Amino acid sequence: MIRPISSRSSKHSTAKRPATLRKTYQGLCKSFLTAHECPVFTIPAQWRGILLRHRFTNYFVSTMKKPLVLLFLSLMVPDVSAQVRASPKQSTTMKLNAGIITPKLKETKAFYTNVLGFGTTFENDFYLLMHTPDRQAELSFLLPNHPSQQPLFHKPFAGQGMYLTIEVDDVDTLFQALKQKGVPIKIDLRTEPWGDRHFAIEDPNGIGIDLVTYSPPQQK
Repeated sequence: MIRPISSRSSKHSTAKRPATLRKTYQGLCKSFLTAHECPVFTIPAQWRGILLRHRFTNYFVSTMKKPLVLLFLSLMVPDVSAQVRASPKQSTTMKLNAGIITPKLKETKAFYTNVLGFGTTFENDFYLLMHTPDRQAELSFLLPNHPSQQPLFHKPFAGQGMYLTIEVDDVDTLFQALKQKGVPIKIDLRTEPWGDRHFAIEDPNGIGIDLVTYSPPQQK
């Protein structure tokens, strides 16, 4: 059973309240739990105590006289704030970094630097980490069979079955710029039936790179 008020020992605990006040409080708690059979256990555990306190407060306010209401609420507030502070921080933030195992570190660095304007975040003799021009995403490359790595990261990419999508503000301008550089175009510039406009090139490892400008959502 989850108690409406925290049972932790503190200066606000029921053990240190006057006997008459404590008895009244305990009676109200029992009445509240009997009268309010609500599905609080379907919500996350860290919020159950807060929900019970909220419902108990409403029940209490409608039951007691104003002086006792103010006294009881003053005793309850510290416990509620402590519950909020103790709640674990919930986050779904994730940062994705794709990695390709390849023996072509030199050719790969030249391609992403000269063709797409990537910068080098870090590199050594077996590892290369690059970032997009705006530094919003990173791409890593690793030599195969390196002794510093676990066997899972030893086998090189086989050269097919993988593509990257890079969103750009003006795909038409980028298309013309890459054509002038003589970059081979694998899929010509086109507009799809759903409105997205894109073309595709290929990096030295056989990875398809889809460069796209997404169409704005249509207003209904």
